[in-house]
Amino acid sequence: MALYARKANIETAITEDKVEKYVAEGYTIFDENNCIVKETAPDNLATLKQAYTEHIAELKVKDAEIVRLKDELTRAQKALSEMEAKAKKVESKTADADDDFTSKAKRTRTKRPIDAEL
Repeated sequence: MALYARKANIETAITEDKVEKYVAEGYTIFDENNCIVKETAPDNLATLKQAYTEHIAELKVKDAEIVRLKDELTRAQKALSEMEAKAKKVESKTADADDDFTSKAKRTRTKRPIDAEL
């Protein structure tokens, strides 16, 4: 697994055995997918407060997205239920029409004079 140590605008490729050394020097360690593997703890309270505030703002955005998606899901489920009900009605009408056609065809066959002659 390729690892990268990043601090400010400096990025260095490192091996796994040097992760702790670079973290101690203030670097943040990323993997090849640019996901944080390990990072240093902030030095002061202001940095922690800023990180917390950013995290809370991200959570609010995610919560709003969850609410929107739940609403969209509810509407989609309702539309699906309506479509299924319509499909059942159409199936029922089609089956009834088929039955009517079949029974009329049987009755018509018995009444036809041509059939009687054969």
